[in-house]
Amino acid sequence: MYTSDIVYCNSIERLAEPNLNLLQLWDFLRQRPEGKKKTMSMDHIFDESQPIYQQIVQRINAKILRGEYPPGGKLPSVIEAAMIYKVNHNTIARAYSELIRSGIAATQRGEGTFVTKDEAKLKDLSQEMKRTLMTNFLQSSQALGISVDEIIAFLKEASDEAGALSDREKG
Repeated sequence: MYTSDIVYCNSIERLAEPNLNLLQLWDFLRQRPEGKKKTMSMDHIFDESQPIYQQIVQRINAKILRGEYPPGGKLPSVIEAAMIYKVNHNTIARAYSELIRSGIAATQRGEGTFVTKDEAKLKDLSQEMKRTLMTNFLQSSQALGISVDEIIAFLKEASDEAGALSDREKG
């Protein structure tokens, strides 16, 4: 059973599952009394090929670029983030240290950790993430035998279709 498949439910059978960890047990015990099913967040699903703290850094960077954590905005405390990502607080502390080392965040003593206000640093982060995304996309596509010309043709076609869909929504 995958962690993403877990849902809140009214069944006591959930307690008998062999792979139920303490956080999942806590989620089960906090289930809503009206019994509505609610899927769990995917923030705690990690890839085994890369250290968890690096994946958390990437996810926080993505949230910064999407505006969920605006420039100068406060990041969750280490304990709050540990609960969000369902990891040990030392893992979050290491991720925050990496964000601070890279200049994306700064700690204000007694206040917390904040996103940088340096627009140039955020623009560099955006460019770096775009470059990484596109490089990974191209490598994966080429590994499947898709040529760059085929990728370009497909992107043009998909872009045209997306534009047509957007035009239909507007008019």
